[in-house]
Amino acid sequence: MTPEECVGKKCHQLLHSLDTSPSTCPCPQVQKTKKTTTVEFYEPHLGRYLQVTASPIFTDNGDITGSVHIMRDITERKQKEI
Repeated sequence: MTPEECVGKKCHQLLHSLDTSPSTCPCPQVQKTKKTTTVEFYEPHLGRYLQVTASPIFTDNGDITGSVHIMRDITERKQKEI
């Protein structure tokens, strides 16, 4: 996809091809704790193991205005662990 095709879409639409967030999504935990959260999971849509770290973005008032996600493909590492 081009960057223009990604604008305005949620990560669960782009990555998972889902209409809602999957249970593996770290966003609810980030919203609840206001702390960076890391999760690892297998994504069947991509056929890959992923590690996702989500970090909150705060307003000057300390409210969460969004989050930054960093995603790593950890398939090779997970296959060696099995």
